[in-house]
Amino acid sequence: MYTGALPPGFTLKLAANFGTEEPFVVRIQIQTKDILKYIAIPNEDEADFRLDRVIEQLDIARIHLGRIEDKSFDTQPTFDQQAEYVAFYNSIWWAYKDRFKLLMGELGFDLGFIFQNDKNFEEGAKRFLVAHPEATEFVAVARNDRNGWQSQLAAHRNVMHSGDRRDEKHDLDNPRDARVFFDNVWQAIEENFVYLGETVMREGWTIAHIPEEQRDKTIPIRFKPYLKGLLDGSIKLPQLDSSNVSEADVS
Repeated sequence: MYTGALPPGFTLKLAANFGTEEPFVVRIQIQTKDILKYIAIPNEDEADFRLDRVIEQLDIARIHLGRIEDKSFDTQPTFDQQAEYVAFYNSIWWAYKDRFKLLMGELGFDLGFIFQNDKNFEEGAKRFLVAHPEATEFVAVARNDRNGWQSQLAAHRNVMHSGDRRDEKHDLDNPRDARVFFDNVWQAIEENFVYLGETVMREGWTIAHIPEEQRDKTIPIRFKPYLKGLLDGSIKLPQLDSSNVSEADVS
């Protein structure tokens, strides 16, 4: 915890009751922030601001999810429970559809088409690939997400708007589904950022995937910025001079 002097007018407060034990904290708040520094962006400050707004909305969603997953939640009044679900599903949708879209706009990608109807999605995908021919994997994943969790989430929110649940096939207002959709959203943000961000990295840089067994146990990031030359072998690290290695180093 920071114990130094704060500027006049500032106070130090606890932001949330969770940290790096939550994968999304590691892989969005730490990992994505780090990768963003190595992307060629016209306005770095604005991109950083937009990423902070994504993180903020995910944090809010996680707070509501924590209340939903609390063992005493089902003892709460029905309207109290409903209020948490409404706030939770709104938060994850806003994080993805609104705030993440604004972030990617700062990187030069207009993602509006992935939230439109099927006809407009396919037309938008064609235009997107003309502008970004290297983004075929992103479009394939976006299409798959639309056919799965994204359409379910959008339909549930539409039902929440109208309040008419008579034809709803499956009610997502339960702790298990809430956790699944929270994970779907933040992982989609992580992966789509990597799919597209890798194509606009600064010269000489790329994004490397870290196998699960090689990840740091305390901060298990999945992707990291990496010099291309270290991956393809065009950059050679100097050999360790054995004459400068002490017995303690090699024992």
